[in-house]
Amino acid sequence: MIVITDLLTEPYDEGAKCATLNLIDNLKQHYGSIIFSINGDDVIDYVDFSYSLNKLLFNLSFYKKVKSYNDKVLYIPEASITTGSFIRAGLIKTFTKSRVTMLSMQPRKYNPVEKLLIKITPKIRVITQSSSGANYLNRMGISTLILPLGVDDNKFNVVDGKSRILLRKMHSIPFDANVILHVGHIRESRNLEWLIKIKQCLPEIKVIIVGSTSTVKDERLYKSLVQNGIITITDYVQNIEEIYKIADYYIFPVINKDAAIETPLSVFEAMACNIPIITTRFGCLPDIFRQDQWFHYVKTSDEVVKILQTHRIGECNNRNKIKLYTWSSIAKQISEIIG
Repeated sequence: MIVITDLLTEPYDEGAKCATLNLIDNLKQHYGSIIFSINGDDVIDYVDFSYSLNKLLFNLSFYKKVKSYNDKVLYIPEASITTGSFIRAGLIKTFTKSRVTMLSMQPRKYNPVEKLLIKITPKIRVITQSSSGANYLNRMGISTLILPLGVDDNKFNVVDGKSRILLRKMHSIPFDANVILHVGHIRESRNLEWLIKIKQCLPEIKVIIVGSTSTVKDERLYKSLVQNGIITITDYVQNIEEIYKIADYYIFPVINKDAAIETPLSVFEAMACNIPIITTRFGCLPDIFRQDQWFHYVKTSDEVVKILQTHRIGECNNRNKIKLYTWSSIAKQISEIIG
């Protein structure tokens, strides 16, 4: 299998880039995939070929090299499945004569002109992560397969009580504090105002947000979060798993479909650390996880407050739920899909 992507750029602190890095790592190690980076950044050891290409991928030597392997192609575009991504995938198919499958990170909506452009491009398959995303593309006549993304269950794991206390001490968090965590962009589209409301209703709770350094933060929102007593980390956190392991709850308040990839990796990472989840019905989550006492779906910040007021910390079983969604498992399924 050949993998072509423009997502291999540091730092790896946001969903699409982290997903691509982990997926390619497993595809390379276990299935011998040939990796093409097309943004000119070849800092990753297992990139086989690095090109600096324009938006339309006009480079005959690139196409010649891809074609020489006479293999199927997985295309992972930075812009997910925009109209431009479909055109680029079509060009790869046309110039290399390969069967091309595109991996969709985020759903898109298309206007009539965009739908027409997609319709006249060479046909490709799309791996999408949710049933709603697949249904929309199917109505446009696009062939789809549904497959969520994964989690590194070795890096994100469970610690004992003593280690948890030490981690809290390291990060200046009282050992007896009730902590809720969110990891992601500090942007209006993430619906982080919920966290402000929660903090105002439950001032004794420690609320932590770890923001992405690769995405410019919304200054107004950032100031509002800090002013309301929310611990907001904007520096790159090398060992992000440590922050998960000091949390009592993980909250994912995102509503806007364009605000995150369809598989919220942070939710999977929190589950791998066996943390209770409070989330909206976002992306692939309703397709694969049922609500129970450790996995709560909510529609309002008031519902979050009620859960935090009434729920009792106990033996969680969320780690068991992500066993089917490790990166090794997802890579194996993609390898079988591509063929």
